[in-house]
Amino acid sequence: MVIELRGPVVMSLEVTTQCSGHCPGCSNVFPHQPDDRSLTAAQWGDIIKKLSPFVQEFRITGGEPVERGDLFDILSYLEKEERYYHIFTNGLWKDPVALSEKFQKCAYLGSFLISLHGSDEETHCSFSGEKNFALVTETIKTLVSSGFEVNTNSVLTKKNISIIDEIVFLSIELGARSIVFNRFIGKPVPSITLSEEETKEALTKIEKLQKQGYNCIIGNCIPFCFFPSSSSGCLAGVTYGTVDPFGNIRPCNHSPYIAGNLMNESVTSIWQSRKMRSWREKIPKECKRCSKLSFCPAGCKAMADLLEIPQDSLIKKRVKPEQNKEQILEVNLDETLCPSPKFIEREEDFGLALIRHTQVIPVSFKARRIVDMINGSTTLAEIEKKHGGAALSFVYSLYIRNFIDFIPKK
Repeated sequence: MVIELRGPVVMSLEVTTQCSGHCPGCSNVFPHQPDDRSLTAAQWGDIIKKLSPFVQEFRITGGEPVERGDLFDILSYLEKEERYYHIFTNGLWKDPVALSEKFQKCAYLGSFLISLHGSDEETHCSFSGEKNFALVTETIKTLVSSGFEVNTNSVLTKKNISIIDEIVFLSIELGARSIVFNRFIGKPVPSITLSEEETKEALTKIEKLQKQGYNCIIGNCIPFCFFPSSSSGCLAGVTYGTVDPFGNIRPCNHSPYIAGNLMNESVTSIWQSRKMRSWREKIPKECKRCSKLSFCPAGCKAMADLLEIPQDSLIKKRVKPEQNKEQILEVNLDETLCPSPKFIEREEDFGLALIRHTQVIPVSFKARRIVDMINGSTTLAEIEKKHGGAALSFVYSLYIRNFIDFIPKK
């Protein structure tokens, strides 16, 4: 059974239908629709206020968010609620310097994710559809020089899979902190859509670059049965959702599936609705018996929606538990170290939700005694003395999921 939270943890706000780009592989569900029905800045403010008790991180997207003349009015509501947010953009800014100066006044702006689909004009524009490579790289350099964290985002295509390493090297040269690669989500486009073999080739290159120390990330889900990778799986509709320009909540920004509208419904009533539950439980029979289901929840549901097929086409055969390979992992940690949280906790009906970005670890209320001691000042020795060895196993399980750090006692 998939966990059900009271509300989302991370939410994308699609603040406009308008975009300065015309990408052949645009995955928006409302590309270039008239914007006259879009929410006003004040209405976005009402929605942000509704979401803020639940959402820890917002992502501002569109369309292209900077196309809204009142974008900074919308951002002011996030600033008022003291909620961190990130800007997802194509980087086609007419005046990067002026916009950068305006963004510098935003206290809760975390980072930018900028589309960079190639290492040169030809490969980038094969996806973006226009000659805009120089403008994108100029925007990246301007933001980096202004002190912002910038990450690049590349959709894998037939044109760029041979130069994945060059995209990584260029992104680093421009000052990007990480390089995100995404499989193309949408109906097949001959010049873009990869074959399964090409997809595996691309993923192999990305994983190799990761092992070499480059900060490459597989951004959307790759079923483990198709290719074992560092993909974290998709939690759309579980921890993550989208609000479109008209106030509708959708579980995923790639899917047209609507669960409700925040202009006349509450966050919890939508998130725990029959429609959203139906999305979450759309798990193929084979996946339900798969040993990897906990971190690979049934591939990309949006792809299945868009192609009108029962499940993600990359889902193959369930992964069976390894037989006769049970091992006891012995780990030696300095007992004077103190576990320090990288998560926040939230009470849910089932107990506590430990939250880090879009990832959630559900634990029982009984675990609160241990969770409270993960505070950066209580040592492992003190935790073991009070709660025994099982508590240390719990702490270590959080560490390997990157939910805590170990620091010296002050």
